[in-house]
Amino acid sequence: MKSILILILSLTCVISCSLKSRNENRPDFKVHFAEYEVKGCFVLFDFRNNKTLIYNEERSEKGFLPASTFKIVNTLIGLETGIITGEEFLIPWDSVPRQVPVWNKDHNLTSAFQNSVVPWYQELARQIGTEKMQYWVKQSDFGEIDIQDENIDLFWLTGKSRITPMKQLDFQKRLIQNELPFQQKNMDLVKKIMILGETPEYVLRGKTGWAVMNSKNIGWLVGYLETGKNKYAYVLNVESENEDATLFQKSRLEIVRRIFKQLSLI
Repeated sequence: MKSILILILSLTCVISCSLKSRNENRPDFKVHFAEYEVKGCFVLFDFRNNKTLIYNEERSEKGFLPASTFKIVNTLIGLETGIITGEEFLIPWDSVPRQVPVWNKDHNLTSAFQNSVVPWYQELARQIGTEKMQYWVKQSDFGEIDIQDENIDLFWLTGKSRITPMKQLDFQKRLIQNELPFQQKNMDLVKKIMILGETPEYVLRGKTGWAVMNSKNIGWLVGYLETGKNKYAYVLNVESENEDATLFQKSRLEIVRRIFKQLSLI
C-alpha cells in the first residue's frame, strides 16, 4: 500500500512538473534594444514546448500604464455589451482636429483599431460606462486598472492603472486559448483585426501602445505569432528618453521582428 502511494505521489509530481512552464533568460536579446537606443524587456511563451523566454526579468514584473494595448480589452467589451455591432461599426469624427492626421475622419472598428484612434476608443468607453467597464475588466483579469466616472475615457492612458509585461503575456495566452470571458465570435473578430502581417508561413498579430510615465516614453507591442506548427504569445515593453519619436515608434515592431528572426520563427 505504501509503495502504491509513493508511486502515485511520484506520478503526480511528474505531471505537475511537466505542466509548469520553464523559464529561459535571454540576455542576448539586449543587442536589439541597443540598436534602437531603448531600454526594455521581452517575454515570449512557446506553447508547443511549454517554455517562456525572458529578457530583463526584473522589468517584466513591473507595472506600467497599458496605453493603447487596452484597445484589445475595450474592443472585446464593446462587442460583448452589444455597443459594437461588427467590423463596420462606425463612430463619426467629432470634427475636433487632433495632432495625428489619420484620426481626423470617421472610423469603423477595423480602421480605428489598426490606426489606434484614441478619440474613437474614448467615445466607446463613454458609451460602455463605468459600471460595465469595471465589471468586464475585472472579469478579464487585465492588470490593476483604476476606473472611475471621472476618468472613464482616460484611465488606460494616465493615472494609476498598471499592468506588468508578464500579466500582458498571461492575457495573450488566454486570448489564444479562447479562455477569456467573452463569446467566441467576439474573440475571433478581435483576433482578425489584430493581424499585423501574414505570409504562407505565419500570421503575426499585435497591438501597440504608447504612454508617458515620469517624463519617459513607454511603448508596448503585445500579441502572438502563429506558424504552421506552433503559437507564440509575446510582449515587448520599451522605454526611452530620446526625443526622436520616429525611432521610438519604429523600435517596437522592429525589435520583435529581429527577435523572431533570431529565433528562426519568421
